[in-house]
Amino acid sequence: AAGCYVCPTIAIAERASHQFPEDHRIPQMRKRILGPRVANMRRLRELGVPLISGSDAGVTLTPFEDFAYNLTMLVDEVGLDTHYALESATVRAAEALGRPDLGALEVGRAADLLAVRGNPLENIHALWDVDSVIARGKRIR
Repeated sequence: AAGCYVCPTIAIAERASHQFPEDHRIPQMRKRILGPRVANMRRLRELGVPLISGSDAGVTLTPFEDFAYNLTMLVDEVGLDTHYALESATVRAAEALGRPDLGALEVGRAADLLAVRGNPLENIHALWDVDSVIARGKRIR
């Protein structure tokens, strides 16, 4: 399976489960599937399968603005280190897309920038404390 990447979108069931009462089928399903999904992701990582981060943004109950949710779950639930998790959303995701022009802050690459208060390499939850966003060279937040 050389050249394959897995995008587990782990946060979808978690996010959706908070939208319904605890006895609804969605939170019940989340309780059943989270453990096996986490175990599968850990096994994939152990086998060297590259993981990339994604959220399925735009799908029902999946807003664009909670990019950090999947990354924090990859660290907190799956046990990935913060460096690997951040690369899963940047350089590795660009690699998976075949886009060498994206994914890193380097000369010759296009980049949007998320500035946060704190160091997400030390604490992935710093991604929730956004200071500013630069997209296509313009500050939008």
